[in-house]
Amino acid sequence: ARYYHLDSGSLLGRQRDHGVLLARQVAMLLLHKDLHYSFSQIARVFGKDHSTVLHSCSKITRLLLAGSGPTQALASLRAELFHPRKISSPLLFLHAFSFSFPHKKGFRFPLWPPWP
Repeated sequence: ARYYHLDSGSLLGRQRDHGVLLARQVAMLLLHKDLHYSFSQIARVFGKDHSTVLHSCSKITRLLLAGSGPTQALASLRAELFHPRKISSPLLFLHAFSFSFPHKKGFRFPLWPPWP
């Protein structure tokens, strides 16, 4: 949300203008590709259906493959979230992540590590 100069309410809300929608889709892709969250888990975070998350991830991936996607945004966000000096333990990672992508009330992050 900070990267796109949005508040967390916009990222998690129902707004559908291009800027907010792109930020939301990038966040969903990061959760799925980098943290290995399932589409259902991501859907719970954003209050969406799992098919919406699937569409969002597919759309951003297609844009990236076509060379017109948010490459710089993904690189910057990955550098901020996964920088080794910032993340020395899983708990610190979850702490940093929760500030970048606040979760919906009632959602709990899965146990670490996020992959099986």
